[in-house]
Amino acid sequence: MLSNGDIVRNLEEDIVFGVFHPKEKLTEEGLMARFGLKRHVVREALSQLDLMGLVVRVPNRGAYVRELTPDEVIEIYEVREILEVAAALRTPLPAPKKVIDVLKRVQDEQSEAIANHDLRKVFRLNIQFHRQQFLASQNKGKNRNLLVEIVRNHLPDSRDAYLRAHALRHGTGFPELRDQPADNNLQTR
Repeated sequence: MLSNGDIVRNLEEDIVFGVFHPKEKLTEEGLMARFGLKRHVVREALSQLDLMGLVVRVPNRGAYVRELTPDEVIEIYEVREILEVAAALRTPLPAPKKVIDVLKRVQDEQSEAIANHDLRKVFRLNIQFHRQQFLASQNKGKNRNLLVEIVRNHLPDSRDAYLRAHALRHGTGFPELRDQPADNNLQTR
């Protein structure tokens, strides 16, 4: 039987690889049948995908694959680049042997997955590589895993919160965020 994490990973990959298209409805019944699960497990998986920014949950209507505009995609990758460069700059040099060994192992596995045309494995290993990169940085916090998860799961939401706050403070720009109640905007990210 699949764990909740396996279900979320499978659905994440299906969204990333276009099996499910932007704005496509993800029905609880369809997912229950596909995975052989109970409704509460499917709802939990959809809730996690919502927190990851991959789906939009609309009350009394269901869950839909989130559509990203080209500008949003560009912004996400610009921020990702900034964070990855910052993590690399905070990594002590020479990097500890343990860090190099882990990164090399992940890179070797990714090279093998590329040679085998296993795009889903390439996707997963890319995430693993960048997590290891963040973990290698000299983060002053005690829990670097928490920092990695915050960056991965909550960065897009924070962007909207900052833009909404800016629009409310200054009464200009981003009317699509300024004119929506905060609760409504959070549910329809």
